[in-house]
Parts: sequence; structure tokens; C-alpha cells
Amino acid sequence: MTLAKPSSFLSAPTRRQLLKAGGAAVLTTPFVSRAWAATTEINMLAWYGHGEPDMVAEYEAANNVKFVPKYYAGGDNMLALIAQSPPGTYDLILSDGEFVQQLNLAGYIDEMNPADYPLDDMLHEDFEQFPGHWADGKMYSMMLRGGHLGVSYNKNSVTAEEATSYECFWKPELEGKVGHFDWHLPTLGMMSLYNGNGA
Repeated sequence: MTLAKPSSFLSAPTRRQLLKAGGAAVLTTPFVSRAWAATTEINMLAWYGHGEPDMVAEYEAANNVKFVPKYYAGGDNMLALIAQSPPGTYDLILSDGEFVQQLNLAGYIDEMNPADYPLDDMLHEDFEQFPGHWADGKMYSMMLRGGHLGVSYNKNSVTAEEATSYECFWKPELEGKVGHFDWHLPTLGMMSLYNGNGA
């Protein structure tokens, strides 16, 4: 999941200055003085749920800001919303990494200053200049979270040997106890193939 900064012609300078001042892409460090009377609204185009109180309320309270999310489902939908929106609509775009290159090629996002973001706090140096987030040595988005789309299992219920096959999901004692997180491909597709469904 990545955060990109819409092209400068798409945003009001005061919000943009506010975001830059605090490195808002990581949403961790307070940066707005409570002495400021007005709450600053930050218009965000995002996946569903990322502007909900359990995600942003603490940050909003600490920084005197209010996220105003516009939700989308799917990268193509996100690109269409941006293309159809008037200048000044979005301050932040929360996107999957593979769409950053398309946002960049379309001129929808601005270059970001790497010094404004905690790149040295990444889990691995490979993420510091993650492909697709950078073009020609310039940064265009910041990774917010990452992970694997593999299988995690409780070793008290499934052995390491059992976990090497999707067959373990059909163990009778696991009925009603198997969950799925985030993007459904390739995991659900692979389980479907294993279960005998055609390609």
C-alpha cells in the first residue's frame, strides 16, 4: 500500500504545505500546533476503511486535521475518479504500488522529497527505493505497509508438513477457523485450483 502526492495543480498550497511539513505519508508524527484555530481538512482518495475513526481519529486529534476520504474499490476506479475530478480535489492518494507508475505517467502526482520521509526506518533496505515508487532517481510515492500474501498457520493446529499443501484448509478440525486477509489473488485462486476448479 502506497501514498502518493497529487500533482501540484491539484491541491491548495496550505494543505500541501501542511502535509509536507509533517511527512503525513507515514501518519505518525504530530506537526500542527494546537494554537491554530481552524481544523485543516485533508482530502484523501483511498481504499475503503482508511479514513475511518479507528484509523485516523488519534492522528486527527493530535494534529488538528480532519481527513475527508473519498473511497474507491479497485485501481481502475481510482484512476477514473482522478481523471474526472477537478483540480484541487485530492491532497493524498492511497494506492496499491502497481498503480503509482500509471499515476506518474498520467501526470497526476508530484515528485516527493525523500528527506521528508523516514526511509531509514524501513524494515529492509530493498524498500528504500522500491521499484515503481521511483522513476529516474526521483521518488513519487511512499510505502505505508507491505507484507506477504502467503499462508500463516497456528503450529498447534497445523504441522509444518501439512502447511506445505493447501489441503490443510480442508482439515475437519479447522472448519470455521480459516480466515483470509486482503487481496484475494493469488491465494484464493490457488486454493480453487487445488480444489479441482478449472483455470
